[in-house]
Amino acid sequence: MSHEFVRAVPTWQGQEGRHDCVYFYNHSNRRPGFAGLHVAQVLTFLSFELDAQIYPCALVRWFVPMGDEPCPNTRMWKVEPLLDNNGDAVCSIEHVDNIVRAAHLIPVFGNHPLPRGFSFQHSLQAFNAYYVNKFVDLRAHEIAF
Repeated sequence: MSHEFVRAVPTWQGQEGRHDCVYFYNHSNRRPGFAGLHVAQVLTFLSFELDAQIYPCALVRWFVPMGDEPCPNTRMWKVEPLLDNNGDAVCSIEHVDNIVRAAHLIPVFGNHPLPRGFSFQHSLQAFNAYYVNKFVDLRAHEIAF
């Protein structure tokens, strides 16, 4: 047995905020592996009550796969932020029961160096594409093949 902490906090250890990424079940597509999952960044956790029932939820920013199979060079799936027609990030509120586990995204850096003073806390907003790191641990490798 193991457990993970998914964090979505405005400040982390005296620094800027931390907003972890997670896998969500794709209920419209029951395919195995990453094809049956979605990736999102948790912006905050919240809950609401309706008819004496409490619903724990998360406000998330979505990422979508780039292509129908993993990158042939890295064997990792690539994702990009899901944007609306105005170029704004698509967000939604989702029930926490649909979270599978934490996800690890690696920016697709390109050929140019990062600017001096670039903070890793801005990585999930600064790049156009990300690799979904299935090699971060055994469990990630098992579900994101």
